[in-house]
Amino acid sequence: MANASSGVLPEVVAQVARQIEVHPHSGIRSGQGVLRALALGAGGVCMGQAFLHGLGAPGEKSVATCLDLMRKEFCLTMAFCGVSHLGQVNSAILRRFALEASARPLAVGVPGSGRQQRSQSPPGPR
Repeated sequence: MANASSGVLPEVVAQVARQIEVHPHSGIRSGQGVLRALALGAGGVCMGQAFLHGLGAPGEKSVATCLDLMRKEFCLTMAFCGVSHLGQVNSAILRRFALEASARPLAVGVPGSGRQQRSQSPPGPR
């Protein structure tokens, strides 16, 4: 079984010992994916699949919309992780965000009721 690119990215970055920048080109489909790759040590990302889908729809305007959505999602994800500039992005934000998310109760929809009930998330590390 092949590993996901984000799963091996830290190992690849460590192997090249920052002699070259690593730019993953698969598995990046959202602003969250961009931030995750940067936090794991990537110097940048290559992404095109989402834009090709946009180009195939109504054309150039869709690609511009897709770029805008990616930028907004990236900025929003940075804010959720508590960072305001790229210099603050590192792997610690992934762990901190995951730990904070695991400590919050999840909102679960009750089918057919239009209501949400609160459930406890699985216990996180202590």
